[in-house]
Amino acid sequence: MRRNRRRLWAVLLVTLIVGMWALPAQAGLDDTGPGNLNGEDAHQDMGLTEGLTEVVTKGRILRILDVIEEDLPNYTLIREEMAVEVIRGPFKGERFITENVHDPTMPYRIDVGEGDAVVLFLLVDEDGTIQEGYISERARDRSLVVLLVFFAGLMILVGGLKGLRALVALAITMGSIVWILLPGILAGYSPVLLTIGIAIPVILVTIPLISGWNPKALAAIAGTLGGVMAAGLLAWIVSVTAGLTGLSLEEASMLTYIPQAVDLDFRGLLFATNILGALGAVMDVSVSVSSSMWELKQHNPRIRPGKLLESGFNVGRDIIGTMANTLILAYTGSSLYLFLLFQAYEMSLFEIVNIDAMATEIVRALAGSIGLVLTIPITAMAAAYVFGRGGFRVRRRSSGVESGE
Repeated sequence: MRRNRRRLWAVLLVTLIVGMWALPAQAGLDDTGPGNLNGEDAHQDMGLTEGLTEVVTKGRILRILDVIEEDLPNYTLIREEMAVEVIRGPFKGERFITENVHDPTMPYRIDVGEGDAVVLFLLVDEDGTIQEGYISERARDRSLVVLLVFFAGLMILVGGLKGLRALVALAITMGSIVWILLPGILAGYSPVLLTIGIAIPVILVTIPLISGWNPKALAAIAGTLGGVMAAGLLAWIVSVTAGLTGLSLEEASMLTYIPQAVDLDFRGLLFATNILGALGAVMDVSVSVSSSMWELKQHNPRIRPGKLLESGFNVGRDIIGTMANTLILAYTGSSLYLFLLFQAYEMSLFEIVNIDAMATEIVRALAGSIGLVLTIPITAMAAAYVFGRGGFRVRRRSSGVESGE
């Protein structure tokens, strides 16, 4: 036990050292180490603009050469003339001068100084010469890597082997979304079928990976599948009957102009967002209920299935309030800007709930919460049936994996 603690503390210490080492590189002083997310040239061809190729890469501010203030009728426009160096990709080492404009009439401005890492937008001719370059964003990849590394270290420190397995499960889930779901949708496949085809394997892999392959996992899998499918089906039915288009959000409208010649199913995308949004919370509830009932069975092997089912419902009732609240708050937080606009323009409740974008968020939140609630009885009944068949004993606990016979 003491040796395991030492190992966990060593992991956290290494994590902190790596994070602290990577953080100064955010200022653009170094371009090696964990900040390079893909390990390849961080540029991509975006198309042609008057015979020039558009390239996105990473650079840093070498020096602020001049600051010019231009007095306009109602405000002062500030132009910063900067010397910039490319620090990634085939143009690494190239230097040029560009302007960073501060317009007080624009709500978003890029505030950077000497030594800061930035995202560069380059216009390159056929000879590979940079004709123009602009600062399009502040580079934030290294800060995100530090946060990610700290998260992983903390998961391992607190969760031990289970924390490590949880990270593996998270990687599998994200990999399925990034390398299967998104490319599949852009290739023209049905978002509904793709999402179902990904959600089921993710559930079947994630829960046993974290909890072990045992009756407890079987009950949790049944509850998760039931709750997620209920949430998705309900959201689909309401979106059809209410005439939700899936095109009300700005990002959805932008998808109509993507270069891929694909006719996207936006209502199907709504289904996908509902399934993915509810999946994590539903899985959490089902595992909690199943684990609680499993522990009851271990401590009282003679407990009757009816009593076990009643205990599962009691545990579930305690979970309902907080988990449903969590899901509603998550969707509310993502729509906070929208709520502020409604409040600022003093729109009536009737107007608000009939707006496509707002109705979409309401359906998503309520359908997900209903899926959470339904997960509890489904999991409890599945656990009562599986555990009630009797004779399940934990063979080994020291390894952190529980298995039933």
